[in-house]
Order: sequence, then structure tokens, then C-alpha cells
Amino acid sequence: MMITSFNLSLLLLVLWSWTVQSQPKSPIPSGWKQVSTGNGEDFHASFSPDGNKILFDSDRTGVYAVFVHDLKSRRTIQLTSGRTPSDHPFWFPDSKHVLYEAGTNGKKDLYKVNIDDTTKNRLTITTTFNGGGHVSPTGDRVSFFSNRNGNWDLFLMDADGTNIIQVTTNRGDDVDVSWSKDGSFLTFMSNVNNRWQISRVNKDGSDLKELEI
Repeated sequence: MMITSFNLSLLLLVLWSWTVQSQPKSPIPSGWKQVSTGNGEDFHASFSPDGNKILFDSDRTGVYAVFVHDLKSRRTIQLTSGRTPSDHPFWFPDSKHVLYEAGTNGKKDLYKVNIDDTTKNRLTITTTFNGGGHVSPTGDRVSFFSNRNGNWDLFLMDADGTNIIQVTTNRGDDVDVSWSKDGSFLTFMSNVNNRWQISRVNKDGSDLKELEI
């Protein structure tokens, strides 16, 4: 039987396909590097502002806790512990402090932790949910959401937990905060009359208005 160029090309294609399919598939895409290993699930990773560390939360110890991984030393340090889950960490701009939320059964509060000595400060004290915390780029203000008054409203406070003000009082829910680059104002999504809209407010809670886009 004469092997034509077409038959040869077809044979090579079949052999190539069999070779590719028979090779074990790596779960990590080419060019990517796995940073965290071991048991548990790791979430909400973010680089520190100085680019030297990775912040994340994980249930590797059986309860969700906050961890920081040093890219230079390759050491991973657990920042929070105990029976109460803690998650959704967010960097302060100094790369030395972290904002996170902790609690159970729908009741959470916000905390600030020093990554060097794991000293913690509780920023909110309620019996409701306080979470979704975002630190302003200047590090002096913190935004968060709370259902302390029935629905999800936007709140602002100083970085030490003082001077808490309620920004929104509408009957809808307010979520998805994004700070301006200079930290002077922030935008968020607000659901009023079953319609999602974008609003903005100054970092001191003044000049709240819906954006016309």
C-alpha cells in the first residue's frame, strides 16, 4: 500500500493527538507559579502595596484565618487564630497593617492587625454584621457595610475605629465600594427602588450624590 503525503499527515496528526492526551495534565497553567500548598482552601489573595508579601485567608487549620506570605523569605505567618473564623483581609497602605472581619452566625466585626507582632485592635463593636471593609489609599479612613439598621448601609470611620458615621439611609442595599486614587472620595453601588445606580461620597461622608453616567 502506497503511503501518500495526505495519509502520512493524517497518521502524524493521530499520533500527536494520542501523545498529548496521554500526558498527565498539570492543574497549574504554563508560566504560573504555585505559592500556597498543603491542605485547605486559600482565598482573597492580594499583594502588599510594597509588593513584598501576599495576604490571604485559609481554612487550612480547620477554621478560616488570615495569613501573610513573605515572597523574599518564603515564610508564611498566621495572623489570626482561635475558634472564630476571620477572613476578607485588606491591606493598609503602609504594608504593615491589615484590616479583616471576624465573627460567626451572621455577626461580624472589623479588626486591625499588625503583621509584625500580630497585635490586634477591634474597630467595630456591635451584635450585627460589619464587613466588606476597604481602607482608603491614604490609610486614614475605612469604609464598610453593616446591617445594624435593617438593610445594608455604607459606613465610614477613622482607621482606629473612631468617628463612625452612617453614609446611606435609603431602604435599598449599598455595596461594592471603590476608593478614588487620592483617597478623597469613594464610589459604591446602591439599590434604590429596585434599580442599581452608582453613587459617590466624600471621605468625610459629605456631598453624597448619584452619578449621572
